[in-house]
Amino acid sequence: MGSAGESRMTAHQAKKLDVDALKAYRDRFALPLTDAEVEALAFIKPAAGGHGGRHGARYSASGFGFDLLPWPEPDYSKFGPIEPVEQSRIQKLSAVNLARNWVTIPHVTSFDKADITGTEAFRKELNAHQGGEGVKVTLLAFMIKAAVSALKAYPRFNVSFSGGRIIQKKLLQYRICRGHAERLGGRPH
Repeated sequence: MGSAGESRMTAHQAKKLDVDALKAYRDRFALPLTDAEVEALAFIKPAAGGHGGRHGARYSASGFGFDLLPWPEPDYSKFGPIEPVEQSRIQKLSAVNLARNWVTIPHVTSFDKADITGTEAFRKELNAHQGGEGVKVTLLAFMIKAAVSALKAYPRFNVSFSGGRIIQKKLLQYRICRGHAERLGGRPH
């Protein structure tokens, strides 16, 4: 690698660095290796068809480059009417790359501000009409209503992927589950 260890394409020039070059590399980057450890280093080459290298993710069972079990294929028709739609070539290529990027690249989430003073006033009014019945309306109900309205307006987001096909779900069914505090290990409400 030379004295600087920078900008030399030694991987294209040799398949194995000699011991002096490895020691120079170790010293340049202050790697915690003894001379004996440097001399014992072997050239590492990923096995053909293995998980290493630029295209290694293509060969894993999960498709993400990790040794994960394949995703189960549920029968979505048990939950309501569906319409299987074949994916286009660009959709298939995009799906693989987007899934890979989702698990390998850090993400930044930004939040926009929304004025919910009218919604909050309406929620408080609903709770005032309930009286002492012990039922309270929270913002969660409004958030679920917004999600259902968005999925009705944009049905392409109400899909799953199975066997290279898009499964367009026709049913919108959302439930809010509340666990019992005793079973969840918390205090009763």
